[in-house]
Amino acid sequence: MTVGGGQGDASWAAGARLYSGRVDPSWSVAAARARVVIEVFRALPPSARVHPAGGGVGYRGCWLRAPDGTSWVAANGLAALRSSAQDEVREDAQRAFEDAILATAPDGVLPPGVRAGARRSPPRA
Repeated sequence: MTVGGGQGDASWAAGARLYSGRVDPSWSVAAARARVVIEVFRALPPSARVHPAGGGVGYRGCWLRAPDGTSWVAANGLAALRSSAQDEVREDAQRAFEDAILATAPDGVLPPGVRAGARRSPPRA
């Protein structure tokens, strides 16, 4: 997997999973900004827990997708990488990776209370 490997910025995308009756918001992410977000993921400790799944009403997590189709998902205090070569889950108890993804959203794309640093339910044990 190449992070930002010469691909155009518009090829990177991110989004938030909301249960709101509307289409989930998504946006383009500059390659340089995506590389910073991926470094946050790489700094997280590995987890033996299963892939994060946000459920219920309201905010259910967020995602980042690379030009090669590799994707990262953050929800419920976990972060996961999925690619054709590997799957890995890491602990994101402080929501640093989740917040880093949400921080890439342009102003006005996310509803109030979903921006990075917004209080969400605590991670599941």
